[in-house]
Amino acid sequence: MKKIMILPLLLCLFWGLWHAGLSQNNATGTPVPSRQLNKNILLVPLDGRPPCKQFVIDSGAIAGFNVTTPPSELQDYYSAPGDTAGMRKWLQENTPNNQAVFISIDQLLYGGLLAAREKEATPTQQEDLVNFLRQLHAVVEQALHIEVVQFRESMVVTRTEFCCQLSGPFPQAFLF
Repeated sequence: MKKIMILPLLLCLFWGLWHAGLSQNNATGTPVPSRQLNKNILLVPLDGRPPCKQFVIDSGAIAGFNVTTPPSELQDYYSAPGDTAGMRKWLQENTPNNQAVFISIDQLLYGGLLAAREKEATPTQQEDLVNFLRQLHAVVEQALHIEVVQFRESMVVTRTEFCCQLSGPFPQAFLF
């Protein structure tokens, strides 16, 4: 019985020592040089998920850009949409201090990607966004050093949904 208990303990000890040795070897690798962050970029991400926010911040830092995003209390959180009015105010206040601005229309109009998929904006909400963007572009035109990129997520339609909506003698011709 003692032999059966000793074998797993020895295996665990060996495994722990082996991994401890690996972590020491990795620590002596070539350090990554720090970069001077020389350009400021403002990002209104599609939503708060890491691929849309944190990965962009990290990639920007690698390239030498300081990427600023809105406070998390303004962004969406799972199924709760973000604060679109607060996001617009934050964007208007912070735009003049940056060299470039990347704006998610879905975040400004709906409050994030999930909210954009679940609801449709009223004509009044759409017109309010257009007016806000016109005001923002007026600020950008005064400060000639600011580049603005606006983007919107495209819906993906599966073939079965697309095919069922087609009519006419050649519906198969429209399948991709």
